[in-house]
Amino acid sequence: MTRLQRFTGTLLLVVVIVAAAFVAGIVFRENPFGESWAEGQTQQDGSRDLGYAGDAEAEAALVAAERERVSLVTSLAGILPWRSGHVEGAYRLPTAPLTTLVLPARQDPYTIHDLRALSPDAITELPDGAILVSESIVALPQAALDLSGVPAVKLASTPEGFASIVVIGGALRVAGAEGAPLAVNSFDPRTGAEDTTTADGRAYIRVQSGTVDIAHAAFAQLGFWSGETGGLALTGAEASDDRPALAEESTDAATDAAAPLVSPDEVTSTLDEEDARLGPVSGSVQHATFTGNAYGLFVADAAGLAVGDSTIDGSLIDGLVLHRDVTDTELAATTVSASAGDGIVVGRSSASIAMTAVTVTGNGRNGIAIDGRALAQGPNPAGSSTAGYGDIAIVESRIADNARYGVEVSGARDVSIADSDIAAGIVGVVVDDAATLVTMTGNTMSHQQRQSIALRDGASEVGIRDNVLSSVGTGVHLHDATADIRDNRFADISQHAVTLVGHASGTRIVGNVIAGHGTTAVHDDAVGGYAARNDLEGWSPPVTPRSVLETFAQPLTLIWTALGVLVVITALTRRKSPPIRHPYPEHIPLTQLTRGIVPPESIRRTQ
Repeated sequence: MTRLQRFTGTLLLVVVIVAAAFVAGIVFRENPFGESWAEGQTQQDGSRDLGYAGDAEAEAALVAAERERVSLVTSLAGILPWRSGHVEGAYRLPTAPLTTLVLPARQDPYTIHDLRALSPDAITELPDGAILVSESIVALPQAALDLSGVPAVKLASTPEGFASIVVIGGALRVAGAEGAPLAVNSFDPRTGAEDTTTADGRAYIRVQSGTVDIAHAAFAQLGFWSGETGGLALTGAEASDDRPALAEESTDAATDAAAPLVSPDEVTSTLDEEDARLGPVSGSVQHATFTGNAYGLFVADAAGLAVGDSTIDGSLIDGLVLHRDVTDTELAATTVSASAGDGIVVGRSSASIAMTAVTVTGNGRNGIAIDGRALAQGPNPAGSSTAGYGDIAIVESRIADNARYGVEVSGARDVSIADSDIAAGIVGVVVDDAATLVTMTGNTMSHQQRQSIALRDGASEVGIRDNVLSSVGTGVHLHDATADIRDNRFADISQHAVTLVGHASGTRIVGNVIAGHGTTAVHDDAVGGYAARNDLEGWSPPVTPRSVLETFAQPLTLIWTALGVLVVITALTRRKSPPIRHPYPEHIPLTQLTRGIVPPESIRRTQ
């Protein structure tokens, strides 16, 4: 290799090292995203693949068949007593696969004793005193059904068919005693056990409109596929609040041949009966347990419902679902655990929900999911409102060890989370989809995988005050949202106490006490954020390979290091010098050809 080639190669090596040093200095010292961006993106996994082991097509068809059966019963109820002279009181319809016992309105409630008398072959007593119901029951408007007074009610549920109890516009009472709850469950007479298979349908109970009174009862292994057939379903039906004006009763005389004139009182009475069938469901569920149902407890179109001191466990889909149009409802001292999906769900168009001292743990998706988004974004065929929903409070509750988020608030307004313990999960609380007026006060959040609180996608006017956030990578991650983060305590933070990304106009981070060992306490890569008067005495950067590399990766330091490396490389790669040669090898010194000067005596001896 010539000297010119060696010089060119060395020059190129110097240029490459200097460029690498410059780039490294920018990357490690001025990367605006860093760890907080890479790890701050919580996934919006909307998947509902819950591992449901049923048969989708068969179960959906069974739900449709159940709707048709109940519709047939209600249709015949209005005309059959008039068309059949022998039908008075309760009657049975030959529906498939099981017969349906129809209970019309009467003053006194229908009791278990009454049911056995009305259908002695299908409603029987087992040796242990439990009642086996082998046909379906439908209670019509203004009829009341009382299942109390027995140790257990077992609803037949076999591959050939399943029994159900549907109360339409009437009342249902299920009451045991303290320490001796009334058990209501599916039952397969062939196996003598509960039915745990949903593929061929499963026994269920539904109250449509009317009222419910449940106390000290245990519901197990009921329901399949849909909310209305999901186990115990409390659903109402939308009724109009307005009635058309009626004319004053006419005093004109009518001939015998004229069509009869229905009086306003008769019209009003008929509308009252219709309202009883179509109104919201209401009532109380206290000291109840729900185990292994498809939906633990499913509620829709309800008003003034109270659920307290109850336990929902092992639901195949979601635990406690407030689906649509649920208002003025209170959940207190209730535990929801081990659901395949969400623990508690508050669906769209539901509002004025209070959750006090609830425990939500070990569910397969979110602990509590609140969806307050509007039903429509503009003109729509259903005429739905574009307003969002909210007025939801979670107080003194424990939400822990749920697989995804502790609480997810999507698009809702006026949501309060206070004095609660939220632990583990990917994120403690997620506020997204333009949710607004969300406050978090006095909570303890810890041991989340990514962040304690994540605000994103247009969330606004979020208040985060007087909380304790600990043992987490990032305390609050804010991306295109606004919040007032004030007077909180951050402890044992390993990345950032607060991260701001995107647009954060109006966001204030003030008066917080921050302790941890992350790269920076407040990572601000947003437009409009403001941080001041935060106590950072407990904050120190960690000694990690990354921090050491960041300290070393100064451009000038890397240049001098590169030059030193270059000197070493040059010393190791230069060619070795050849040995010194005599310039005139053919000229041999005389001393090499003779012995040099010798004494004369030595020469005389040799002669």
